[in-house]
Amino acid sequence: MIKVLEALHLSEAHLLCGLLQADGISAEVRGHDLFSTLGMGSGVPGVLPTVWISDPSNSDKALALISQFTKGNTAISASPSWKCPQCQEIHETQFSSCWKCGAQKPVSASA
Repeated sequence: MIKVLEALHLSEAHLLCGLLQADGISAEVRGHDLFSTLGMGSGVPGVLPTVWISDPSNSDKALALISQFTKGNTAISASPSWKCPQCQEIHETQFSSCWKCGAQKPVSASA
């Protein structure tokens, strides 16, 4: 595991973790229990929530995505949309199943 972000608040950590996961990078938030115990905005180093990725070979991609997002670029996913194999509905890459018919995202459409 490798730490890619020390967030200022819990919502930022979870948002960026979700963005990494949507782009195919296995990520998790750590430190959220301690952060919520001490209270929001504690600002104490080592207590802030952090985002970690499991595969160090994805660190450059993860850091680039985080950097793009923090610069205001919210359209950061490099993964294409996917078409439902059953009903042909088009979905953004972060969705794992079709909202219309419930079919699962095809493996070939994964990042």
